[in-house]
Amino acid sequence: MASDTRPSPILIIGSPRSGTTWLGQIYNSHPDTLYRHEPDIAQPTTDIPFIANPPYSPEMVRTAGDYLETMINCRLLRAVGGRVNFTKSYRNPMGSFSRLATLRFAQFAEKISRADLGRKFAIPDYVDQTRQLECTVMKSVYADGRACLFSKAHPDLRIIHIVRHPCGQMASLFQGAELKLMPSATKPSTHDLAPTAQAKALG
Repeated sequence: MASDTRPSPILIIGSPRSGTTWLGQIYNSHPDTLYRHEPDIAQPTTDIPFIANPPYSPEMVRTAGDYLETMINCRLLRAVGGRVNFTKSYRNPMGSFSRLATLRFAQFAEKISRADLGRKFAIPDYVDQTRQLECTVMKSVYADGRACLFSKAHPDLRIIHIVRHPCGQMASLFQGAELKLMPSATKPSTHDLAPTAQAKALG
């Protein structure tokens, strides 16, 4: 759980190719934010269901809270290694230089080795504790079905759900698959959706 002195985290969620990365980078450009890009892909879990249907047991809520902390604290290259390196108010010049050097070295090593270092190599945040506390912003395309559970586990969590017109979202999804920017697009399965209260209410 978050401490009382740390600002409430923000979780940006939405379907793939719906604009979550664009919105996440807007938040990342703010000098006081600490950004995590899809930390639940960098450090996935099977301890909580992909679509978490209420009621939630106390154990599930605790597990979700622990995993949310894992997402907040995720420093793996996959979650922090964006192309743009924004200046931050909580990072002094030496920390900024050290982080950028570490980040670029890890990205270069991953490229030449063709190894998946994104889920193995951690990048320090280099946060100067004497500077203003940061607000952690996370972006996810996997957390839609877990959002309610996360809000139960962390009542102070602020969730932003971005919705794109389904035709535009699917067109972008298939285009991304054709350009090999993401896994091949397939029909969404109803296996997890059918048992939900919303699906039953809509027949």
